[in-house]
Amino acid sequence: MPRYWIDESLIVNGRCLDKGFILDTDTEKIEWTEPIKNGEKHIFDIGECRYNDENQTPVSLEDGEGIGTPEEDYLAQF
Repeated sequence: MPRYWIDESLIVNGRCLDKGFILDTDTEKIEWTEPIKNGEKHIFDIGECRYNDENQTPVSLEDGEGIGTPEEDYLAQF
């Protein structure tokens, strides 16, 4: 299951979320966890998600390989 950590902030349904999320390319979902101790995990359809840049660029599946880090490599840092 190709999953990638992407260190960018998101806009989902008009709400700006802190940076850092998992892009699951198999399920075409975004997993974002609140950046607090025991923060709640939220799952969004990729079509609902845009980057918090000046163009509000849509998140795409290709971003995993293009700008992401494989999840297991990211987690190995800790």
